[in-house]
Amino acid sequence: MTARTLLLTFLLSIVGLLVGLSLENWRRQFLPSTPEVSEPAGSVVVGQGGPDDPCTEEIHAEAYPKLEEMGIERWAEACREARATTIE
Repeated sequence: MTARTLLLTFLLSIVGLLVGLSLENWRRQFLPSTPEVSEPAGSVVVGQGGPDDPCTEEIHAEAYPKLEEMGIERWAEACREARATTIE
């Protein structure tokens, strides 16, 4: 084998290695994974309607304090007002 053939073989093996590493990285980024989901500690009902009321929502108790800071109760009130004006 000549020096050119050896150099070409070496370069092709390096390119193949880089493509293989790139594909492995792509697989880790884009294939779905199964995250570990813990059971919720409980739930909180936001709104005052029944289970079929679109302005009543059941949320995880862990998320409620943050949603309360963001104004989740005002959302329920605004939802009821909006439904009252569109239904009538």
